[in-house]
Amino acid sequence: MVAEGRFGPYVKHMSKFYSIPKNIDPLEISESECIEIITAKRTGEIERNIKSFTENPEVKILNGRFGPYITNGKVNAKIPKGREPKEITYPEAVILIAESAKKEPTKRRRS
Repeated sequence: MVAEGRFGPYVKHMSKFYSIPKNIDPLEISESECIEIITAKRTGEIERNIKSFTENPEVKILNGRFGPYITNGKVNAKIPKGREPKEITYPEAVILIAESAKKEPTKRRRS
């Protein structure tokens, strides 16, 4: 299903929404173009998840906008430089999240 929403045209498939790029006319989009948009979005979501832990499924290593990071759903922690994200164990991830939770948020300077 193709529709116009608050943030622009989209394709809806299995209760998920996929934005249609601005260079494609939503009134003339073909079925194959819709399939390409959906598969591209799904592969991006799959590639985002680097590692999950069986001990606690909420703790994950994800690939974000500024590089890989560890999260438990509430707190995000940086991965130390020189460490391979796939090689981090669950106890190390929990320690890094705990250390990150203790830190105070940085205050933004006004210019």
